[in-house]
Amino acid sequence: MSPSIRLSEISKDAIRTYLIEKELIGVKEFVQGYSSVAKNEFNNIYRLSTNKSSLLLKQPKKWSAFNNFLNPPPLETLKQEAGFYELIRSYDYLSRFMPAFYLYDEDNQLLILEDISDAENYYSIYKKHHINNEELQQLVKWLNHLHRVRLQPKEKALIEQENIKTYYVSSFFDFPDKINFAPDHALASELKQIMDNPQVREAILILKSTYQQSGFTLLHGDYSPGNWLASDGGIYIIDPKFSAFGRPEIDLGNLIGHLLLASIPDQKIEMVFDSYEDKSIDKELVLRFAGLEMMRRLIGIYPINLSGATLQKKNKLNNAIQMVMGRQLI
Repeated sequence: MSPSIRLSEISKDAIRTYLIEKELIGVKEFVQGYSSVAKNEFNNIYRLSTNKSSLLLKQPKKWSAFNNFLNPPPLETLKQEAGFYELIRSYDYLSRFMPAFYLYDEDNQLLILEDISDAENYYSIYKKHHINNEELQQLVKWLNHLHRVRLQPKEKALIEQENIKTYYVSSFFDFPDKINFAPDHALASELKQIMDNPQVREAILILKSTYQQSGFTLLHGDYSPGNWLASDGGIYIIDPKFSAFGRPEIDLGNLIGHLLLASIPDQKIEMVFDSYEDKSIDKELVLRFAGLEMMRRLIGIYPINLSGATLQKKNKLNNAIQMVMGRQLI
């Protein structure tokens, strides 16, 4: 059933009436602004501000806009994100450092969250090559709390949509086969090294198999600087659309992979391990996943724009290859 509300078409007065009916704003509040603030691969995102509050409204793009059959239907990613917020809302520490979850309206395909309008993401660490100890400890502490969550089967079903996992597996683990660099591309020889080396490909397949194994640990799934927001109240975590259940080493690997991409000193990498409470984690597996995340972000489908010379990027990629193969430890 098509939603009766389309964010791109509804008037300010009509959306105000809807929000009043849902008891998300008061009858005495008036709309000061309503506009599109972002579009990502899956969602249209709008901000509505009143004289008292500010909300983010997310709605999936129309499926017809997608040409890649591997993409999950956008509605599924919205359900996944809403399910994660629903699951953690009773966990005070986790929810304290995420936007407040106000409503998921399935009929209208709307997710409504607190708008943390004064916050900025952490992409700057790639240029500054710095994150302070307090920030890093908070990022690890949030994972400590998340990875302790234990849920009943009915609760787990909220974020176990197979299409999303299939898409994640394809884009995160099969990326070398999807890239076709021109021969003169700066990293073409490194990509060829990956494609032609059966040991590297086997190492990636092992990590893929590990990810696909069922697990009991609740994961964010994309724990990276674009999903960390700097705010006066601390670091907020957003965008859990790739949340899953599996090995905690996956989230830790994502975190460490991005610290290494940002050339954060090794002693701060050790701080991650020291601050993580579960000392039974497989450190080598963490670093293998970290290497995979580095590879994916340097030559994958969703690369990041790192500062620095080509030689530095090549060195990072070659280090990542060794990490994936378990040959380089921090």
